[in-house]
Amino acid sequence: MIYGYPTNEKFIDKAYLLLDKLRRKQLWQKDTLIVALDKSARPLAYALRKLSQEEGKAAPDMRFFNYSSHFENSDFEPDEVADFIREKIGPEKFSGYKSILLLDDHLYTGNSLKNMKKVIESYFSGNEGKKAINLAALGTTEGHFKIKKRDFIFVDKDLSTQRADEAQTGVRDKEDYEKSNIQLSHVRLSEREKDKEVYADFIKNRGELARDIKNYIHKRQIQEGKTSLLEKAVRIFSIIFIASGLILGYGGITGNVTGNSATSDSWGVVLIVFGTLGLVISRKISRNSRL
Repeated sequence: MIYGYPTNEKFIDKAYLLLDKLRRKQLWQKDTLIVALDKSARPLAYALRKLSQEEGKAAPDMRFFNYSSHFENSDFEPDEVADFIREKIGPEKFSGYKSILLLDDHLYTGNSLKNMKKVIESYFSGNEGKKAINLAALGTTEGHFKIKKRDFIFVDKDLSTQRADEAQTGVRDKEDYEKSNIQLSHVRLSEREKDKEVYADFIKNRGELARDIKNYIHKRQIQEGKTSLLEKAVRIFSIIFIASGLILGYGGITGNVTGNSATSDSWGVVLIVFGTLGLVISRKISRNSRL
């Protein structure tokens, strides 16, 4: 299963929670560029994009960068890596984006996302203008990461995950390293998996994931429809209770009613309280339906 989740549906549910968080922070829109750390983030990136498509909503543009473990070396220079990327594709190509979202499957030490953030900051440090940079992942090993939480969006704490393999990503690392005139040996490329058996497994897995995402959104839409009806019913009855309570309590407020005004006032207060409670519950129902 993807990243070690017991079922595709469990993985999809977590991906949807992350998608909802990104939307709330306005990071899942056309003026945001998603930079996914290839290869491990590919299944997550695919799920997020497919979920958007099944809901009939647009997804941001995505690019993949194959982060190498060689970036962990002490001689890692973000400026050199940024210059190397700049030679291949200039920052002016991304002038229409206001923000960059760095996406990974899981955060262990935080070095991958932190180092990649330094590279992106250097890459956009020229006349092209600085970009707002945010970081996101499905989960994190709590206590190990050293990234400011306000800059990091995630779903699970202490999540035990597995690295995505070729049968889940469809790509693999090249055996050779890309060299530049500054001997940038820690930049490593990736290519589409060419082994027929492995690639066949990838196509099968991706097809199953696509089907499960479609079923997930269908079930969610049905549930949201039911929840919407319940929310409306609770809200209507709450308004009726509050209005009735105000009418019954009118005499106590103005002093112009005759008869047993104390009883009327008591029932008025009860109805207003229940009506107010109903409105609170309807808001909670609405909030939970978005999760």
